[in-house]
Amino acid sequence: MKYLLKTTDTYRVDTLEEVERLRDEMEQSAWFNVSSFSYTYKYKPKLDEEYYVVTVKKNITAEDMPDRQVKVSYEVDV
Repeated sequence: MKYLLKTTDTYRVDTLEEVERLRDEMEQSAWFNVSSFSYTYKYKPKLDEEYYVVTVKKNITAEDMPDRQVKVSYEVDV
């Protein structure tokens, strides 16, 4: 049997307000605990483009005593 223990997700968002909303959303989740949340401001002068890259580390279940299995799926909006 296999258990997903933890993940690291990286997001791109446009504003600091979106960073804060994402943090709040992640902290409210019932199926994981946030172990780390960080963001970096990025600016591309050539394109006059600014955004934030957010990294979230999530603990899903304990390594020594896993208590749930998680099925991971991804959806892409086109």
